[in-house]
Order: sequence, then structure tokens, then C-alpha cells
Amino acid sequence: MRIMIATLLASLGVVSCGTGAVKTVHDRPLAQVIYDDCMPVHVNEFKEEGEDNPEMVAHYVCKVISGICRDTPEECKKGIVAYDQNRKNTGPSELYKAAEAGNANLVTQLLEIGFDPNAPLGDPGWTPLMIASANGHQAAVFSLLSYGSDVNATNNKGRTALMFASRYGYDLIVKALLEKDAKLNLIPKDDPKWPALTAASFNGHSKVVSILLKHGADAELKDEMGMTAYSWAEKEGRENVLQIFQQKGITH
Repeated sequence: MRIMIATLLASLGVVSCGTGAVKTVHDRPLAQVIYDDCMPVHVNEFKEEGEDNPEMVAHYVCKVISGICRDTPEECKKGIVAYDQNRKNTGPSELYKAAEAGNANLVTQLLEIGFDPNAPLGDPGWTPLMIASANGHQAAVFSLLSYGSDVNATNNKGRTALMFASRYGYDLIVKALLEKDAKLNLIPKDDPKWPALTAASFNGHSKVVSILLKHGADAELKDEMGMTAYSWAEKEGRENVLQIFQQKGITH
């Protein structure tokens, strides 16, 4: 068993090493976070390979990888990249969960040791940046952006982080995404096919509407019902939004 595990780790370019200081994040050591992230991926992989006891083999592999991540971040990246590529539909990564919870400290630590900021969550296709933006976790968004998160990545419905932040009115996140060249006028695949400006207008987020218009959002875009952002603001009685449009000379 030990020979097989050592061979597997060597194939990943990972070698074991001595112990060092244990980094902790809230109630879990960072090494435990890595282990928890590693296990479902490797269990699934060993099951597909027909391993008799996939849980035990995955346990040993992930213990070694997590120990290396604790002690030598340079080697850690090799182990994480190797299993991250085989994540498939094994649930959200620890990075995704940290972004969803707004744990910016953990998000930054995981990015530093090699987690992919753009790895999507299975079938829904959500990235850590999307979920952090949708939940209004500003610090987590800033960290993800600083490590190269793709602001224009789309989920399986064609939605972007900017669409989520605009829909829920997180103006500071909208600004941060636009500063990283988020595309303003993308239209999602699913009904009602609202771009960011329409989503913000419908929900009465006047600050976001103002920011989007200032950056060049197209107020003429129509959804499947033939409605513009202005039309929806008017229908929903969003007077604060209508005033912004009218100040820009937009009246339909």
C-alpha cells in the first residue's frame, strides 16, 4: 500500500517532507481544509479505477498532500493542481465554499497555495467569483480578482458575476468587476434574458444603475418580452431609477 501511494504521489510530482508550523483558519488547520477538499475527488477517482478500498487509498494520498501543503507550499501546488483537474461533479471545492461564506482570509490562503480561482462547480457552472458576488462578499471578491478570476466567465445559464452583483445591488462589487473589464451587455441564455442593467433596474438598485450607465451599459437592449431596463423600472415603480435614466436622456 505504501509503495503504491508513494508511486502515485511521485507521478504527481509531489514528494513528502518533514513537519513544520501548522497554519490554522478558524476551527480547522489549513492542512485539514486541504484534506477535506482532496478526499471526495480522489475517492471518486479511485472508484472509477476499480480500487478495492478507494476511501482508504484516498485517505493516505490526501494525508500526504495536506501535510505537504502545511509544510512546503511550492510542492503543495503540484498536488492540488493534479487532483483539481479531476474534480468533475464531486461537489464544491473548499475555495468555492469559502467564497460562498465570505471567508476572505481562507479564500486568500487557498489561492496562495494553488487553488484555481476559475474552477466551476459541476453542472451549475458557478465559479467562486460568481457565488461571492451574488452573496455580496466584497473582500472575497477582491481577493479572487487579485488572483486572476475571470470576470466574464459564465455559468450554464450564461450568467456572469456582474449580473449577480447588479441584480442584488452590490455597487462596490459592481465597480470592482467593471475595473477588471467585466462585459456590461452580455445577455444570459435563460429567461427572461436580462443583462446587468435590466436586472438592477427591475430591483430598484439606483446606485448600480448609475454605475453601469456611466461605464457604457446599453439601455436599448430588450428582453424576450420586448422590455428595456427603463420599461421594467417604470412598470415596477422604481422612481429613483427612472430619475437616473431621465437625467441621461433615456425615456423608454
